[in-house]
This record gives sequence, structure tokens and C-alpha cells, in this order.
Amino acid sequence: MIEERVYWRVYQGYHILYLDLSAYVELDFDYYVKQLRKASLIIREQPPKSVRVLTNLTKFKLTKEATEIAIQYTRDNTPYVKASAIVGASPLSRIFINTIQMTIRRKLYAFETEQEALDWLIRQ
Repeated sequence: MIEERVYWRVYQGYHILYLDLSAYVELDFDYYVKQLRKASLIIREQPPKSVRVLTNLTKFKLTKEATEIAIQYTRDNTPYVKASAIVGASPLSRIFINTIQMTIRRKLYAFETEQEALDWLIRQ
């Protein structure tokens, strides 16, 4: 059975959409795309500027294709997202994050721990 990788979490009374892309090294590309599409469907059901998103990139496999899909995903969901936090970003993944930010002109915040990211998200 494959574990759920896109789901709502409640943290201190706030709903956070959790997108677990960790270990993408072990996942196939189609599965990665499917998770982003699933997250998009959930996000677009919400009111504008209301969604807090936490993305886990631990052991994320950085590829040109993954970057292109992530840029489109982020661009398409921007109207609905209040704040985006990322955990588990390697130095190479931080380049990936910067590429997305420069392309879509939206700030994505990287944190060392999930706890730091959650605490930041609820303050937004």
C-alpha cells in the first residue's frame, strides 16, 4: 500500500496542506506529477489566498522535468496560497526553490525543521 502524500494537517487549530515529496528519488516521475495534480485540485477548491502549504523535499530528486512541473504547479496555485513553507531542502534543492521563485515571482520559505515551518505558517 502506498502512503498518502497529500493531506490536510491541523496544527494549533490551523489547517495546513502537507505535500510530501520526500524520497522522490525512489518514486517515479508519473507518481510525482500525480501528487502535484492532487495537491492542485485540493488547493483550487479553497478560497483565494487562504491555503497554507508545507512541502517536504527531503531526498528530493532534482531534474529539469521536475522543476518545470513544479513551476507550473506553483504558478497555477498562487491565487489560492496564503503561505508556502518547505522543509528538507538540500543545497541543490534550494537552487530549485530559487528558480521557481524567480520564475513566478512568489516567495517560498525554506526551513530546517518541520516544527519551524509549521510555527511560521500559522503566523501568516
